[in-house]
Amino acid sequence: MKMTAEDLTRMNRVLRHRLRNTASGMKSSVALLAEELKDIATPDLLEYFPLLTQECDRLTEVTERLDALFDRAIPAAPFGAAAAPEGTPDGVALAAWLADGLRRRFPGVRVTDDSDTAASGCAIPDPKRAMAALAEIGVNAAEAAGRSHDVRCYANVRDGSVALGVHQGGEPVAPEAISQMVLPFFTTKSRHLGVGLNLARKWAEECGGGLHVFPAPEGGLTVELCWPETRRT
Repeated sequence: MKMTAEDLTRMNRVLRHRLRNTASGMKSSVALLAEELKDIATPDLLEYFPLLTQECDRLTEVTERLDALFDRAIPAAPFGAAAAPEGTPDGVALAAWLADGLRRRFPGVRVTDDSDTAASGCAIPDPKRAMAALAEIGVNAAEAAGRSHDVRCYANVRDGSVALGVHQGGEPVAPEAISQMVLPFFTTKSRHLGVGLNLARKWAEECGGGLHVFPAPEGGLTVELCWPETRRT
């Protein structure tokens, strides 16, 4: 019997649910075992338990990423609730929020904020989705840049649009790679799912914007989220 789209959706959710429960059960078992053995196991053996816990957390993160991709779940507060800007943030405030969040999450990466004051007062539709999309492109840039290259966050206004972008320094990127970057599950990193830019594009489009990826003249890559310019009243 041929499976329908509804069948595949239901199976997808069941598998993610089982995967999440398995990761949670493994993490609890590791914690219990570590507690039981803490007084009799050698220090070398005890070092493995935090590593096992980290792998369980990574498995949980995979399910959360799949939830966001298939069920459009939006992270409540990227970089933590305490770091979220107050009120209704404009373009400049969101660029500053992103730069600060990346500095705290990637202390070894040089992150700068190069916003244009013209973007101050520009309304961003659905800040929750915009922040989730910005976090995706920012984290993607910081991971790619590493300690070797800078990451530049910015907000500006041009041609009737407000743009929130991230530029990562580095070697030139091949055009054929750029065309594939927003496709789900495209990645050059073995431990990544390759869904970040696809999620960012979906969230930007859901609040009336779009995502653009293009090589920078000085090398590296720039990813922008754009919305029609609207001033807050």
